Amino acid sequence: MGLMEVYMSENNDNAPLGEQSDDSLAYLQAQAAEETVDPLTAIKNMRLEQLALCRLKSQEEMRAMRQSSQAAETEQDEDS
Repeated sequence: MGLMEVYMSENNDNAPLGEQSDDSLAYLQAQAAEETVDPLTAIKNMRLEQLALCRLKSQEEMRAMRQSSQAAETEQDEDS
């Protein structure tokens, strides 16, 4: 007999196994299925995502600056 069946048989003497009379069983099942989240790990992951986005933005800005400087050099060469 599993943990959920024992819980149900103890708390629902009149209800057959597999039926629930309150939300406590649903809560237990949801908590068992839900992965425990470590707050520090969640913060670390969030900061790593922010860092990755910042790096991408910096790369795009550097690319745009190189393109504009190359375009300016090309214009100077054409004017000469």
